Amino acid sequence: MNCLDCAIAGRDVPAVGICQSCGGGVCISGIQFDTHVLAGVGSPGPSDRHATRLVTCESCAPVIETMHPVDYDASGAIPGN
Repeated sequence: MNCLDCAIAGRDVPAVGICQSCGGGVCISGIQFDTHVLAGVGSPGPSDRHATRLVTCESCAPVIETMHPVDYDASGAIPGN
C-alpha cells in the first residue's frame, strides 16, 4: 500500500501505517503518532482511563484534536493526570 497523500501528489511512497480516522495509507513523513485516551464507563464508580497510540494522517490529526481536545494530546501526555 502507498501513502494516500503522496499518491494524490503523484509520488509512489510506501505507507507505514493507516490513518485511524480516514483509513488512508500514511508514509513516514506524514504520520501523526500521538496519544489518545480511552475512558471506560464505570458504573458505579469512576471510569478507567487508558492511554493508547493513535495513528493519523496530517489532514485528520488537527480535526481530531479540535473535536476531542480532552481525549487527544499531541504532546503524548495523558490528559487529566
